[in-house]
Amino acid sequence: MNAETQQSDAKRQHLLERLLDAVKQCQIRFGGRKEIATDSDSRLPVLSSKNEGDLTFWFYVKEHLNRHELQRFYSLRHISSELGRGRAWLRCALNEHSLERYLHSLLADRPRLGNYYEDWSFVLDEERASMLPTMAAGEFTNAK
Repeated sequence: MNAETQQSDAKRQHLLERLLDAVKQCQIRFGGRKEIATDSDSRLPVLSSKNEGDLTFWFYVKEHLNRHELQRFYSLRHISSELGRGRAWLRCALNEHSLERYLHSLLADRPRLGNYYEDWSFVLDEERASMLPTMAAGEFTNAK
């Protein structure tokens, strides 16, 4: 394994650890409660980018939404950026308990996934990415 591959692997592992921690925090906060995830909650930004230049996930997600779902996110009055729409989608998927279903669909579309992400990206690392739907499934159901 060359140094570049090791560095990419270390970054993917670090991202996985951050995601696992964020999911655990969400489970503690929202698990089994009627409370919904909002933009003001500090646990959710870890699950989406803070960088306006890194919008790949929203552009990829919106390719998998139907016309009605797209209209829903583009008609939100207080959201005017693509990053905001991506975060709104994530909050909705969490609150509607549909994130696991979406992730299965998003990760299964390997040809399109490869058009949006570099070969070394986390979502193209099949072993690590395969954990995402499992994490999402436990998001609100496993908390005590």
